Amino acid sequence: MVSHPPTAGQPRKMRGPSPVIKYYLIAYNVVSCLGWFAVLFTTVSHLSGYSPIHHPSTLARLFNAAKTPKAPHWLPASLQPIFKRACTTFSIGRVGSIVRIVQTGALLEVLHVLLGFVRSPLVTTAMQVASRVYLVWGVTESFSATRSNPFYATMVLAWSITEVIRYSFYACNLAGSEPRFLVWLRYTTFYILYPLGAGSENALTYTTLPNSSPLSGKWTPYDYLRGFFVLIWVPGLYVMYTYMIKQRQYSHGTIDAASLSALTAAQQLKGKITALVVGGEDAEVQKVVEEAKKLEGVSKVVFASDSTYKNLLPEQLTPLIKTSLGTDSFTHVAAAHSTLSKSLLPRVAAQLDVPAVSDVTSVASGDNGTTFTRPIYAGNAISTVRAPSSVSPTIFTARATAFAKAKLNDSASSIEASKLDTTSPVPGTEHIETKLAKSDRPDLAAAGRVVSGGRALKDAETFKKIIDPLADVLGAAVGQTGKVVAPELYIAVGISGAIQHLAGMKDSKLIVAINKDPDAPIHQVADLGYVADLYEAVPELVEKLKK
Repeated sequence: MVSHPPTAGQPRKMRGPSPVIKYYLIAYNVVSCLGWFAVLFTTVSHLSGYSPIHHPSTLARLFNAAKTPKAPHWLPASLQPIFKRACTTFSIGRVGSIVRIVQTGALLEVLHVLLGFVRSPLVTTAMQVASRVYLVWGVTESFSATRSNPFYATMVLAWSITEVIRYSFYACNLAGSEPRFLVWLRYTTFYILYPLGAGSENALTYTTLPNSSPLSGKWTPYDYLRGFFVLIWVPGLYVMYTYMIKQRQYSHGTIDAASLSALTAAQQLKGKITALVVGGEDAEVQKVVEEAKKLEGVSKVVFASDSTYKNLLPEQLTPLIKTSLGTDSFTHVAAAHSTLSKSLLPRVAAQLDVPAVSDVTSVASGDNGTTFTRPIYAGNAISTVRAPSSVSPTIFTARATAFAKAKLNDSASSIEASKLDTTSPVPGTEHIETKLAKSDRPDLAAAGRVVSGGRALKDAETFKKIIDPLADVLGAAVGQTGKVVAPELYIAVGISGAIQHLAGMKDSKLIVAINKDPDAPIHQVADLGYVADLYEAVPELVEKLKK
């Protein structure tokens, strides 16, 4: 089983940027980092009482007309001075002036996307920048009470720490470096900083709402808009959290679920299993090694860490695997059927002059060799092949949905873990870019739930309108033509059940069909059949699932 720690996906390296753009972006990130560091330093100095400034500037007095609130009586006496200083962070601390400049300057990031300087989604970038600009100019600069609120101090504290880490991380990455401590900070501190910042933002926005009930008619449309922002705070924080957790998995390394299925496939051979872990950074590889040692069925772990393997190029991994196979009498090499393994393992098999079988759905070991089954002709037929025992090792990739995921033991195992010698870099191939698709949906090959739509949906727009909401609420992947799947749950929407389609999904554990034709062939293979108009049934199903 081959598992590896994925590399960090942010920020993405641009394909062949001009030196002018590259140096401009480095300068922009450095300046932004320094600006937010000034906010952080000024805020911490003021809150700690070590700031040399004890009176608000003239501009701050003009902007901050609200009275400073008194510290609550229940607050310990030792914290009351900090509370009072937090209430004057904007004015006496003069943080507000710096925040206006650095946060408004972040509007350039939208321009960077428009000009193609960076490869980020325009809508996402615009929303992120606009939300901060709104809080600066639409909340704190428009309502004086927010500027003397202690939550202003906690908000800018969370913002400044986050942005110092983020901009320094981007600047180093553009310069060709990726310090591990910055990667750790970026994908760990958000656990605390996100709720602190978002909670403070929500509290400040709430203070701007009228004290009267909305039913009294004293709320303006702008009040209702701010009230809406207060209500979406929890789901918004959830979206940010889940996205960053997903990014953290890419940067901090973990064993992919599909590799756990490949381990189960290897266990069918009844032999001792050695797990191979490969990555670019030793610290992250060690984390995966410790996780691999807990896997049931693994008797040994070997690993390699070097910058050569950072981007997991098949050309660089092939000599490593070939060399590692010569250190022991391995009879088989198994991996998940993935984009990487489909490119990597055939190279290894060719150099060793041994057979390679891909996308297997069953494994059986016998006296005459190893027998596999695998779908062919887009799933219209199942092929049974046997690799003779006289040829070793036998290399194969396992379909993730065809095998259960291997389990992890709760406690660390005492099995052996040894480091492999690093192989020399293979010239001629260079990593250009790692681009991660921003999708919360699982990979189709390993998805436990799949939703597919048929010709009854007529066009792409209708397909997205009907199928996507159902897939999203179920956390399911969307089926694709020609892809053979075997998930736990398969929902066929508006699919008649042609023979080629049935062959591609017939091994699913539970098949649900939605079709208004009671005689459609799909109902004959479905475990549950719902005879109804999909345009009415699916939206109703989505609403019920949401509840």
